[in-house]
Amino acid sequence: MTVLVFAATWVFRWLTIDFTNDHFVHLSRARQILLGEIPVRDFFDPGLPLHYYASAAALMAFGQNLLGEAILTVTFVALGAALTFYLAVRTSRSVLLALIATMVAVVLFPRLYNYPKIFLYPLALVAIAHYAARRNTTAIVVLGMITAVAALFRLDHGLYVGIAVTAGLVLTNGDQPRNAANAFLRYAAVVGVLLLPFVVFVQVTTGVPSFLAEIRQQRAAVAGARILSIPFSVDRALPMVVVDPPSPGLGVVHRRRTQCLLDGGGEGHPVHGAPPVRSCFPVQRHVRSCRAAEAEVPDTPDDRPARPRDPAAVRRRARHDG
Repeated sequence: MTVLVFAATWVFRWLTIDFTNDHFVHLSRARQILLGEIPVRDFFDPGLPLHYYASAAALMAFGQNLLGEAILTVTFVALGAALTFYLAVRTSRSVLLALIATMVAVVLFPRLYNYPKIFLYPLALVAIAHYAARRNTTAIVVLGMITAVAALFRLDHGLYVGIAVTAGLVLTNGDQPRNAANAFLRYAAVVGVLLLPFVVFVQVTTGVPSFLAEIRQQRAAVAGARILSIPFSVDRALPMVVVDPPSPGLGVVHRRRTQCLLDGGGEGHPVHGAPPVRSCFPVQRHVRSCRAAEAEVPDTPDDRPARPRDPAAVRRRARHDG
C-alpha cells in the first residue's frame, strides 16, 4: 500500500508540476557549481550546500535542463508522502485514517523546492521509531546521519531534526537516565564527525562567526521585506472626532429649509407670494427645493419680475383707451 501511495503521489505531482520563481534561487547557484564555483568561497551560501549540489547533480545527469530537477523534486515529494502514510498507519492502525492524513498532506500542494523538509522530517520520525524498537548503535548512527544530511540541506532543518531526535532518545530511555545520556553522546558524536569537514571548510574560508552573521542578516532582510508597513500613522494626541462649525452658506440653506417647512408645508401656503412648495422631503429634495425657492423668490416686493401680459388683453385695453 505504501508503494501505491508513492506511485499515485508521483504521478499527481508530475502531472501538476510547476516551477515558481523561488525555485530558481538554488538552481542558479547549482549552475554556478557546474561552472566550477564552490558555495561560501565563491558566492554567498545561507547554509544550503547539499541542496545546491543535489540540483547540480540532477542538471549534470540530464543535460542541464529542468527534467533532472523535476524528477529529483517530484521523487522526494512522493517519498515524503509514502513515509507519511507509513507513519500514519503505524500509529493509528487504520488504513483509512492514514490515507486521509496523506491526502491532506499531498493536496496542500507544497512547493517542489521544499522537498528536503517534506522528505527528511518523516524520515527522521521513522528512524526514531526504529531506534525505540531496537535501541542499538546502528539506529543511533542512522539518526546521526539523517541529522547531518538535514543540516547540510539547510541548517535549521538539522536543528529541528536534532530536537526531535533528542526528545525521542529521552522518552525512549526515560526509565534509565544513564542510557539516555549515553545514547545522546553517541548521537552527538556521529553528527559532529559528519559535519566537521563542512565546519572546517567554512572556518578556513570565511570564518564561522562571519558565516553565521551573514546568514542572520540575509534572513532578517528577507523577513523584513515581506512585512508591509501601514500606509498611515495615528496621532493619539489629537481628538478622535473633530466637528467644524457650519459655513455661512450652509446657514442660509438651513434658514431657507426652516422657512420651507414652516411656510411651504403644503399647497396654499405661499412663500412671499411665490408658488407654494409642494414637497420638502426627503432632505436632499428639500434642500434643492429651498435653493430653488431662494433663487426664484425675490427679497422685496419691488424686485419682483413683471408678469408677462396677454397680447389680446393689451389690444382690448388699447381700443378701450382710444
